[in-house]
Amino acid sequence: MSEILFWINLGVQVLVGVVLVFVIRHKNSQIETLKTNFSTLESMMKLYNVDDFKKNVELKLENQQLQHQREIEKAFKHSEETIKQSILRISSPWLIKYDELLNYQVHFLSRMEENELKKALKLLPTNEKFILKLLKDIENGNLKPKN
Repeated sequence: MSEILFWINLGVQVLVGVVLVFVIRHKNSQIETLKTNFSTLESMMKLYNVDDFKKNVELKLENQQLQHQREIEKAFKHSEETIKQSILRISSPWLIKYDELLNYQVHFLSRMEENELKKALKLLPTNEKFILKLLKDIENGNLKPKN
């Protein structure tokens, strides 16, 4: 299961990376075109108010760069949402089954006698603290076991 998620995640990231490379190249070429056109327009600037023309060109360059940045951020956000949805869609049935199994185990452990519980917890040394905390929360009424 984790191997499938790894390959799906890798595939989505590669696809998004390729799209971003094309978008970045396209936007960079547009910026370069504007820069080269700027040098040819210098002769025209002499005919017009130079300060106003410079401000206009600078604003266009800045606008182009901001638009480029927005599109990159949008692509990253979209890819992130797509990856999250894919992972949830794939893992959802397994999570439901896992949750049901955990509920059964906690229900079973909460009904055990003290000696039996100690024996069971010795078999689960890594999760012992977590299980004891969960059982205390159930006893205190903070959590209710499913019946």
